[in-house]
Amino acid sequence: MAELNIGEHCSVHSCQQLDFLPFECKWCHQIYCLSHRSPDDHQCKEYDKVDLPTYDGVRSLPCSLTDCRNNELVPVVCEHCRKNFCLQHRHQVDHNCSEYKVDSGEPSKTAQHISKILEIQSAKAPKKPIGRKSKATAAKVALMKIKMKAVGEKSMPETERVYLQIMLPLQCTDRMKPMFFSKKWTIGRIIDGITKQLKLKNENNIAGAKKLRLFTDDGRTVIAADKTLEKCMEDMAEDVLNGCAVILEYVNEDSLALDDISGYTGKT
Repeated sequence: MAELNIGEHCSVHSCQQLDFLPFECKWCHQIYCLSHRSPDDHQCKEYDKVDLPTYDGVRSLPCSLTDCRNNELVPVVCEHCRKNFCLQHRHQVDHNCSEYKVDSGEPSKTAQHISKILEIQSAKAPKKPIGRKSKATAAKVALMKIKMKAVGEKSMPETERVYLQIMLPLQCTDRMKPMFFSKKWTIGRIIDGITKQLKLKNENNIAGAKKLRLFTDDGRTVIAADKTLEKCMEDMAEDVLNGCAVILEYVNEDSLALDDISGYTGKT
């Protein structure tokens, strides 16, 4: 009976394993087993002579915004200015797009109606402190106007958002800025978010420096930095409301109130 010759032995001298499904190296054309089929496994001398192609392309794309060091693996190009940005700065407002145009058309009827309500309320400023019910109503009316122009993290769920009218420090050119924040954020994180968004100096972590603090709109109470916004709305329900105004100012670390708020609100 004839002997069947099935399979071939591995060409590695220290192996010589009989493999019924052997592999032929396409560089040295020798036969190898499964364990030695790759060029590195059998130290292929012919493979070392091959000039393999090298990749010289861009491995990541930097953000075009000055001072931003974020990179993305895929292009995120603004369709208006045609520059590449990271996901965080992809919107026109976030990268100060040179082609961004603010709508200069006539305000809608709703906006005109809200403006009239606010004008009437301003003209009829109460001679005595505003009560809780009146303040809550005023905050609801202001909320409608704030939502039109408020800035914040656009990825934030609407159910978490709380809108505030931020009255900026006296040294700022702008008087106020409508913004929204997560109710789960602490007041300290909100202050950091405001300074980052508006590019304000923040030395809250530097000993001896003036500290940025948030105060109620009457300046009488500082809002605790370690509490969440949701907790402040519970504990300070008469002063911290969705749509209300708060004052941001540089003060001494132990300051609990503002002596004069006429520069922020026009009140005396």
